[in-house]
Amino acid sequence: MKKCFIFILLVLFCIHSSMAQITPNTKMGKPTDEEMSMTSYQADPDADAVLLYSSCVRYYTLTEKGFKIRSEHKGRIKILKESGKRFADRFLKYYDHEGDLYKEDIHGLKATAYNMEDGKLTKTKMTNDMEFRERLDKDYIQLKFTVPQVKVGTVIEYQYTEESDLFYIIDNWYGQFDIPVVLAEYDLTIPEYFLFHISDTGISKLTSKISKTNWTSSLAGGMLRCNATNYQYTAENMPAIRENKYISCARDYCAQVTAELKGINFPGTMQKNYTQSWDDIDKSLVGDSDFGGRIKKSNPLEQEMASLSFSDDTPIETRIAAVYTMLKSKVRWNGEYKLWARSASKILKDGTGSNADINFILISMLRNAGLEAYPIILSSRDKGVLPLTHPTMAHINTMVVGVMDGEKIHYIDGSVEDGFVDVLPDKLLVNRARLISDKGKGRWVDMQQSGDADTRIVITAEITETGALTGTAVIKRSRHAALETKHAFRMAKDSTEYVKRIETNENITISKYSQDGMHDFSPSVVETIEFSKSSDSNGYTIYVNPFIFKAVNESPFTAEQRILPVEFPFKQSISITETITIPDGMTVEELPKGVRLHSEDGMTDCRVMSSANGNTINLQYRFQLKKVFFLSDEYPTLRNIFEMLAEKGKEVIVLKRQ
Repeated sequence: MKKCFIFILLVLFCIHSSMAQITPNTKMGKPTDEEMSMTSYQADPDADAVLLYSSCVRYYTLTEKGFKIRSEHKGRIKILKESGKRFADRFLKYYDHEGDLYKEDIHGLKATAYNMEDGKLTKTKMTNDMEFRERLDKDYIQLKFTVPQVKVGTVIEYQYTEESDLFYIIDNWYGQFDIPVVLAEYDLTIPEYFLFHISDTGISKLTSKISKTNWTSSLAGGMLRCNATNYQYTAENMPAIRENKYISCARDYCAQVTAELKGINFPGTMQKNYTQSWDDIDKSLVGDSDFGGRIKKSNPLEQEMASLSFSDDTPIETRIAAVYTMLKSKVRWNGEYKLWARSASKILKDGTGSNADINFILISMLRNAGLEAYPIILSSRDKGVLPLTHPTMAHINTMVVGVMDGEKIHYIDGSVEDGFVDVLPDKLLVNRARLISDKGKGRWVDMQQSGDADTRIVITAEITETGALTGTAVIKRSRHAALETKHAFRMAKDSTEYVKRIETNENITISKYSQDGMHDFSPSVVETIEFSKSSDSNGYTIYVNPFIFKAVNESPFTAEQRILPVEFPFKQSISITETITIPDGMTVEELPKGVRLHSEDGMTDCRVMSSANGNTINLQYRFQLKKVFFLSDEYPTLRNIFEMLAEKGKEVIVLKRQ
């Protein structure tokens, strides 16, 4: 009987394992019955699509122009849900600098949709009119293609070849995406002439095999042969790494292979080191007419700036704010983040421009005002962290302005509408950005340290005979807390809608609302709210929840485990002081219990204190988030703190009639 029971368990385990995985199919043009019939992915029921198979074979060739890198790509995707149809539209970006002899190109593009119709397998091929190319900027072209007849249940296959004259750059290869991966293979062969440092990173482990091989290429009737190294990487049954509110760029954590060129060593010649440094990129940008040239342009608003007068005692923040305010009265942000700028005269004529367009004019204005201003290049948080060991312009997508104040740097950007000096949109608050100096060497800066949100709330209230809690709350929000509030106010249809949203979020009724600074270019905003909040009462006992505004209403961390780190947009501090008067003839039976919650490193800290003296109740609430990045092994503590904070916010004051 015992052996039979064990046998049944083994059978059930095998059945479960077969359901959890799908048999990898590496043959293009022949989707299997299993692939066509699958309606969900057992290992990830939420997946809207699955990468069934992908292959990248990358190797060097030799042409009349010199060495090239050829990359042959193939892939197969299963569409499981309506949202998975997004994979019918694909985007491929490649380098094509105007005037540069060394370029990239994509050709041999084919795509097919496979569907089951009336029990038969049908296929629909992509036609040439479904392929589009457009120039993104001076460096890159984007190829977009659309696969036809894609619906829930479709299997998509695609293939294309990429050729690059940039033999010294090997693009990153990814074996993990925002959908699960059944099988992905990477085959890279590098001749001995090119010395690369190859590394694989990510939270999921790749299988690798490195071996010696031969490399051969023919040119003009001759043959060139040498030793080579072959790298093979396999990603199998990879879980999806999805973007979420508490991670800036999930791609940074996907399993991937990177290659950094250390040098070139041809027979009979001295080894030449090709490792590009960030200093090299600094010099290249300063020498670029569309970047360094913009820094040196004269101030187009010099006459208008004559109306601005500053004394020697005027704080630098005030000077920056005055100059920025004048500029923004002439030109508004068009919603785009860019690195390269157009001519100042065109921007001022149009009255609109990208953040880079505005920033380069701002630099000239600030310098005209006697301030030391420089461009700071970066990769926005949603695009990933700049690599220190693999310098390349491919990772840079925008810039901000840095203004020197002794050893301190102030930050401002043309996209700022609700913030202030040093109060940037959180996507720009990166911990690794590069200040480009046209007067010396560039340097790394940490803009994340300037990001913090401070909220101070003072509440004076009373509990009425019927048990209602009524009073006034004065809320002062500073820096990024003010930015978020101003943005919410500006995005609301009107002030009525904004106030209604507060009532809904805080479960109160607002009888009077006023604000100060909501439309000002300033670092803070003050709101004054007269409110009432109902409570439970049976005539003898009153139960009142005194927490009107809380740091945490509901914990956002519901999962028991998390494989990704937790990243907040900025540091935060919330302080609430509440004084409540209770009716005569009532006594305090119970108060919210005081508590101190903190992480081991002290970077997360919360204190709740309560006391009663006569007919007065005092509550104090302090919450501090002193860092923005928490490792996955810190998640259990962070989750516990947020859960306890959410529960603490539900506690009540119990009053009884004497």
